[in-house]
Amino acid sequence: MAASLVLAAYTLAGIALSRALFPERGTMWSVWFGCAAGLLLFMWLPVLFAFKFGFTMAAQKAALGTLAVIGIGSGRAAFASRGAVNRLQTREPVRAFVCIVPILTIIAAYLQYTHTLQPEGGALHTGQSTFGDLSLHLSIATSLRGAPFPPEYALLPGTRLAYPFLMDTLSTSLMLWGMELRWSFIIPGTLMCAHVFAGILLLAHRITRGEKLSALTLILVAFCGGFGFLYSWDRVGVDSSRFMDIFTGFYRAPANLTDMNIRWSNLLADMWLPQRTFLAGWVFLLPALALVLDLPESGNRKRVAVTLGILAGGMPLVHTHSFLALGLFSAGYLGWRCVELKRRSVVLSGITYLAITLALALPQLLAFTFGQSSAEGFVRFHFNWVNGGANGLKDSYLFFWIKNVGPPMILIILMLFDLPKEHRPIVAGAFTIFIIAELIEFQPNDYDNNKLFYAWYLTALPCALAFGARVFERLRGLRSRRIIAGAFVLLSVVSGVLSVMRESISDYELYAQDAVSMAKYVEDNTPPGCVILTATNHNNPISAVAGRKVVCGPDIYLYYHGLDYEAKMSDVIRFYIDPEGARRVIEDYDVKYVLFGNYERAITGADEEAIARMYPLAFEAGGYRLYRVGEIGSVPPVLGGE
Repeated sequence: MAASLVLAAYTLAGIALSRALFPERGTMWSVWFGCAAGLLLFMWLPVLFAFKFGFTMAAQKAALGTLAVIGIGSGRAAFASRGAVNRLQTREPVRAFVCIVPILTIIAAYLQYTHTLQPEGGALHTGQSTFGDLSLHLSIATSLRGAPFPPEYALLPGTRLAYPFLMDTLSTSLMLWGMELRWSFIIPGTLMCAHVFAGILLLAHRITRGEKLSALTLILVAFCGGFGFLYSWDRVGVDSSRFMDIFTGFYRAPANLTDMNIRWSNLLADMWLPQRTFLAGWVFLLPALALVLDLPESGNRKRVAVTLGILAGGMPLVHTHSFLALGLFSAGYLGWRCVELKRRSVVLSGITYLAITLALALPQLLAFTFGQSSAEGFVRFHFNWVNGGANGLKDSYLFFWIKNVGPPMILIILMLFDLPKEHRPIVAGAFTIFIIAELIEFQPNDYDNNKLFYAWYLTALPCALAFGARVFERLRGLRSRRIIAGAFVLLSVVSGVLSVMRESISDYELYAQDAVSMAKYVEDNTPPGCVILTATNHNNPISAVAGRKVVCGPDIYLYYHGLDYEAKMSDVIRFYIDPEGARRVIEDYDVKYVLFGNYERAITGADEEAIARMYPLAFEAGGYRLYRVGEIGSVPPVLGGE
């Protein structure tokens, strides 16, 4: 209850701040922007105070006190400016919002509910898309309870946490206020999905000025997937199991067929659901893009530029790719507008925006991000995203993009030959993202550049649909034009819809019943920061559910974070094979417990008998045994639930 009230307090303060900053805006825009402001405050205020108090209730209370000052001040300012005329947008897409956003939010809520530690007979289950990513986010959120700042990786103690962690600290804050782990992920995840749906609608309406076009933009973004369904349905008449494989196979949904070079994963099922930082990044990317579009025309450019700079400056530790996408779009769009308008005030506003952004973002980038991205394999030249390889292109250039993005890609290409003046700077911003993403990769995994390409798609699609609407009008005398339009929409969403349907029925055990019992014992009987030696499997109940540190986590996370983990991983294996000869591993990493379970037994040559002779058994649940190897002192009091 307390956690829900605190979340509501941050939301209301954000809405008051929004009304104070933009009294001329409509109600829908103000509430939407205010929710983003409230979430940004909930992410940042406890973290700022955590540098003094650690991530404890003291930091939460200090943050709440600061929020009260912000909320009261904003409320007074909003009340004083009541009655301001809505000058920027006289109409809002209310009907589209009411008809579409609630339905999409229900779908998102169902996926969040079924994919986040769903209890099944004492075990905890998840879905297909979250099976790999969820444990990483759990390990961050659970391990930061009571942790000092700057934080360390629970999966690699002694290494500063460089991964954007503010989405997960939001869940940590909710847990400290008494919310259960499972719900601390489901509730903010669902709310952010609703916010993103509304944001896409409002941004598209800002670009197209049409309610139907903005609604269609939202549908084509949420259910993107390209022509992958053609590969899934190929030869179904010969083998009907090929169709059922969409719903039963592991990653055989039509939006993600890597063997066919189909990589345009569905945003709703494959991106926003499992990749929580990406979802949070779009929560702030969308209002930031809206402000960028309004900056040249605003009656108070200084206010917009300052707000935009603060919003953008808070993004690097939320989601670095979204921050980068915003910067690239801003460079293309504002650069075009500055040349087009030739107004000194527009240039100065852009400089103000840039200066504030850099002042706030550079400390984050220097202290966290650059230390990670400077590792080998991060920023490098690489042409044509996942279609490029050592032996040339896997598919011809245009064919690759058309089969992945689907009919909208054809419309985007044709749009470039008939751009109205008002859409040219937007397309310039969108394709600034596209060109950079095509030439430079910003992480070891080629696939991750899709986070930039989706931002390109988000900003280019409304312009393309506006072009399509103009073509539709020119075909007024053609009886089949509605059939053509319907076929376009159907072919654009069928892969995405099938992917969402497959995800909605996917169900995989992530943590077995005995693993959950083990995690419960560890959480109740060991202090935060306690180091436990385990295998390096990704679904580790010690780090993810109990929130305790392990000597070394899985390489599927650590490698793509640019971390040096090989020595620690070798030490883990060496100890399990020769506990007596590698006893120094216990001392070097200050290990307090050693776990022996299914994954530890899977290590070739693992010697459980030697460990049992050397150390007393502290806890046993089914096949899981926890051996105590050091003194840990008393268990601290519960940090949350006040």
